[in-house]
Amino acid sequence: MITAAPPTSERRRREPSLWPLALIPIVGGLAVAGLVLIASRVTTSPVDIEFPGLDRLPETGRQPLTPIGVSTDACQYLDPVHVLAVELDGQWSAALSGGDQWPRFQAELAAELPQLELAVARAEPYVPEQIARRFEALARDLRLGVAELPREASLADVVIRPDSRRSPVIDGVVALADASDLVGGSCGYRLLPSNLLAP
Repeated sequence: MITAAPPTSERRRREPSLWPLALIPIVGGLAVAGLVLIASRVTTSPVDIEFPGLDRLPETGRQPLTPIGVSTDACQYLDPVHVLAVELDGQWSAALSGGDQWPRFQAELAAELPQLELAVARAEPYVPEQIARRFEALARDLRLGVAELPREASLADVVIRPDSRRSPVIDGVVALADASDLVGGSCGYRLLPSNLLAP
């Protein structure tokens, strides 16, 4: 028995449309462009903590700092900060490129940001006061970020604030980038991998 082919309109409904896939590079590019735009407007670290030497750079608003170094004893406490910073940097890269969907990335952040805060708190007593101040600012921004995370509906909500406040993400990255600059290569690595705000 020969059966007739289904009507054209029925065949179209069964075949998935591929046009949404064409939007992936566009949306990913817009997300990266948004992060670049936000980062280019960052001018200083949090206002209630004075960080001398931060001059404006057109690209990021952050001037790299001269290393002051730390004792080798501090490195064992800085290692967990470095490991978590590298892991989070990779997750941000995956999320911004579209490789990590928001619910998954949101869960990763919810699990790892408190770990980073704890690692920073453990390392703080072993570093010079200039670095400790950056760690205090970072810990505050991590707490703010964790508190706001459940309300965020997308990655854009985390980075681009709907109100006039700056994102704790940007402030936290600036504080960690400053601390990374100040530690320098004392432990054989940068605390924070090179990125947009920490070249």
